[in-house]
Amino acid sequence: AALGGACGNLFHDAIDEEISPSTFALLGMAALLAGVQRSTTSVAIILVEGTGQVKILIPVILVVVIARYVAQTIHKYGVYETVIDYKQLPYLPHENLKRYYDAVQVKDIMSKPPLEVLGPRERVGDLVELLRRSSHNGFPVVDGGTTRRFLGLA
Repeated sequence: AALGGACGNLFHDAIDEEISPSTFALLGMAALLAGVQRSTTSVAIILVEGTGQVKILIPVILVVVIARYVAQTIHKYGVYETVIDYKQLPYLPHENLKRYYDAVQVKDIMSKPPLEVLGPRERVGDLVELLRRSSHNGFPVVDGGTTRRFLGLA
């Protein structure tokens, strides 16, 4: 942020007095946060919302994307992932998880026989009996028509 403010002062004095050093300080802060945290979208949104100036959105986005790219080439992980790794805490790594998608299909984990469904109006006695004979704790509620549209869960 200080480096951005210094560049802003230099541009203000050397190029044009209309250049605001505070905007450059804000861009420097955005670059620092994006490079350290690797959270591009949240940094851009927080800075634009915090200042209330939509006109700085494009410069903030450019600075944030460039800072993240440069930081990614220097070190693979951001500060949060590095601390988690250092403390050996469990976390989900940023890897391609496509190979896990086909491991289990829905039909493999569905209950057999199929789960009983409830209508929009049921008697309490019928519900109590259903709960006694079933190992499930919830039942889908569907409309009574041919569409059997899902209404909720009981």
